[in-house]
Amino acid sequence: MAQVKIPSSQFITQHSPSNYSYRSMPTRVISSEASAQLSLNGDSPISEGGWFHIRVRDISSSSSSSSEEAEPRVTIPAVLESVQALSFIGFTDRAADQIMYRHSLVSAHRDDVDILSFAKGHIRSAKDASLPWENWRDAMDEMGVKNSVQEAIMLPQFESLRLTQSAMFWVLDTISAKYMYLQSIDREVLGYARGPRRSESYVQIESRLSGESRPSSSSKPTQPSSSKAAQGKANPQPSQALHLGANDHQVGDGEIELLKGGTQVRLVQAFPSPADPPNDVINRLQNIFSAIPGDFSPNESALYFTKQRDVAYQYMDYARERTTEQSQQLLAVGILHVIIPTEFLADHAQIYGDEWREFVMHCRLQIGRFPSHLTYLKNTSVIMGPILKANDAMVRNVVGDGREFRRLEPWRLANGASAQQQCIKGTNLIEAINERARIWLEILP
Repeated sequence: MAQVKIPSSQFITQHSPSNYSYRSMPTRVISSEASAQLSLNGDSPISEGGWFHIRVRDISSSSSSSSEEAEPRVTIPAVLESVQALSFIGFTDRAADQIMYRHSLVSAHRDDVDILSFAKGHIRSAKDASLPWENWRDAMDEMGVKNSVQEAIMLPQFESLRLTQSAMFWVLDTISAKYMYLQSIDREVLGYARGPRRSESYVQIESRLSGESRPSSSSKPTQPSSSKAAQGKANPQPSQALHLGANDHQVGDGEIELLKGGTQVRLVQAFPSPADPPNDVINRLQNIFSAIPGDFSPNESALYFTKQRDVAYQYMDYARERTTEQSQQLLAVGILHVIIPTEFLADHAQIYGDEWREFVMHCRLQIGRFPSHLTYLKNTSVIMGPILKANDAMVRNVVGDGREFRRLEPWRLANGASAQQQCIKGTNLIEAINERARIWLEILP
């Protein structure tokens, strides 16, 4: 059996969940019911020092294993409100201890205390880094982020994507995804155990992973070439994918398909809720709004998609690298497909060149008054154009006090083409899309 070393520092062993006081019971990552189910499956979780030692395939829909090989195992925290959980999602021992101590002081008197909010507060209290020449490592050290997460965020092949946001943004995004994964483990274990009934508690499975072995993410180019041969190597084929959601994947006449790459735990939030009445199932795309400000939305929540599969793969692969734990891909990643009638795009604008540059500058810097020739864009529900290769601080630095927007440049892919995006905003439009869109998630190895 392949062994995984359970963290055993003095810090971890001295600070188990029982060392802290709570008004209510801490949340178990694997409930008693799920633990009993794992035992029936022949794999009782081994508990040690606030950690569970468990088979990867029991807690991850992204895993597959060959019967000829020793099954990979991983350690996960026993409870959410613990230093072990904070360590798992990406904090150093010292930072986890500080966060847990502050959380315990408040949770001893209140029940409505979310440890993730304390973790985010700890990160936000540190300095940020945004400019390419700033020391992102120092900033992440101050945030209390462990080295493995820092290395993933700083991978050179994702530099163009990384620089669209700041160090703090990517740290918050990473720890949030891993925390959401811990919250989903119990549902995953019980969902798989229920087999055909899984769709009642989660989402419908249409096809399973094939028996082919999964290529490692490190061997797959992060910016797939447009050539057929390279595309076949870089992009896993549909036969390897696990599909969740709508059955009908065909894009018909009068329809358009939009894509978004990322982690499963985030993207499935766009799906209808299992609690929806059978005759009143509504998508929830508003759950995957992008951060404000965006390239085309200065102060309004908006949906951002792409029609370029290469761009969706970049976001997906970067999410995969940042959430890998103990050399295992625990968090499933994939591409969300949103198929909508083209009538929803009737009120749209396609922008390029200096018009794009000037509008993006006003949006990213949240400049209140738009020049008259750009006012129509502020009131347009759907805007299409390049993705800016810069975060807010970089925009401020590049354009300067004179607002020299012509210095701004788009993010370019390996083939030289600019990465494109589609921004959809407006409450009424998004509600209408929710009612009529077909969405499905392509989970890729």
